[in-house]
Amino acid sequence: MRNSPRPVSLGIALLFSLLTAWPGAAQTDAPVNINAADARTLAEAIDGLSLKQAEAIVAFRDEHGPFASFDDLVKVEGVGWRLLEANGLTRCPPKDGREQSTSTEVPRAKVAL
Repeated sequence: MRNSPRPVSLGIALLFSLLTAWPGAAQTDAPVNINAADARTLAEAIDGLSLKQAEAIVAFRDEHGPFASFDDLVKVEGVGWRLLEANGLTRCPPKDGREQSTSTEVPRAKVAL
């Protein structure tokens, strides 16, 4: 009797389907909404953001209302342009520190407005 290649190809197909179905294999998580998330969620979603900074974001949002753009986050004490840039949340810092972008399209960010 001759060995059939069928079990091998079936095993490869099964392995491939398991790997592509694995939760970490594809990043399909919806972005975290900065205007709705709690501090812990923000700290986990934004690389380099401490829990204390995230709590300051939530307090600022509660006092002043929702953020209109990611650039508004620099109004929160302790949050700077470098943090935003590192997370893909801004195109570039304004030259004089007062100009603001209204763009909310950030394709690689883990957060949204």
